[in-house]
Amino acid sequence: MNVIFTDTKELEKRGRKFCRYADDCNIYVCSQKAGERVMLSIKKFLEKKLRLKINEAKSKVARAEECVFLGYSMSASVETEEAKLYPIAKFLIKLGVAPRNAWNTAKSGKGWWRLSSCPALRQAMNNAWFEKLGLVSLRKKKLMLTI
Repeated sequence: MNVIFTDTKELEKRGRKFCRYADDCNIYVCSQKAGERVMLSIKKFLEKKLRLKINEAKSKVARAEECVFLGYSMSASVETEEAKLYPIAKFLIKLGVAPRNAWNTAKSGKGWWRLSSCPALRQAMNNAWFEKLGLVSLRKKKLMLTI
């Protein structure tokens, strides 16, 4: 709905999930039928009680995945836990970590920064690995500068 809309108390009172920025507002419901019902009641509320005009060309009932709001859209893709962990485990196995250790590390749920102190990552991504990538050791650089 593209309206001048400052009174969100009505949406909160009705228990609606919504996202609002300036004069744009998206309201989220569970089904198409609920969307149509909410659209009618919100239109009625905005036009009768707040005396606001709704831009019909920009207003619609649609699935969240089909809408773009402030340049963002939602995705309905659901990845399995194993699909998310596979790239981490595969990477560690490729670098020589035992498969069991690689999978245990991947399943920890930690991000790369927190994983950096794990034995599996220290084994796989040691100083030689970073040098092979062309990255400079700050420790070595400091030693060179202090001599």
